[in-house]
Amino acid sequence: MARFEIKLLDICVVHGQGVSEGAFEMQVKAVLHPGDKAIEWPDLSGDPLAYRKVPASGAVVAIDRVIDVVSVAHNETKTVTVDLRLTEVDGGLNGKNDFANYSVDFDLTESSGTVTVGPVATLWRPTGATQGRVKVRVTARRL
Repeated sequence: MARFEIKLLDICVVHGQGVSEGAFEMQVKAVLHPGDKAIEWPDLSGDPLAYRKVPASGAVVAIDRVIDVVSVAHNETKTVTVDLRLTEVDGGLNGKNDFANYSVDFDLTESSGTVTVGPVATLWRPTGATQGRVKVRVTARRL
């Protein structure tokens, strides 16, 4: 049997939003399936409007949050999916929140090594217009 830690590693801006935006004010929610284990970054339990600044310069900001640990039995292939919801918190002159929803899959076997993925996600305005791009890296690390 092998065990894998599923973890949010970091976040960075790939493409900025324009002159009225400096750093991105980001929230990340991740849900692991199967199991429906969820985490939020930052922790929103005390303040649902909390966010972390992510520089528009492309600098990487550590998240470093474990979602869960999954086990893979001998001769088994286990697919785990991490659903991600990204919110760029806006208000005032910058309008309403921008968002992105997407999923990443890991096909894990007893002999799998560490796998890290980091697709680029486009943030969308409520109007349907695109507004910036970010990358969140997720890893399945063999323990």
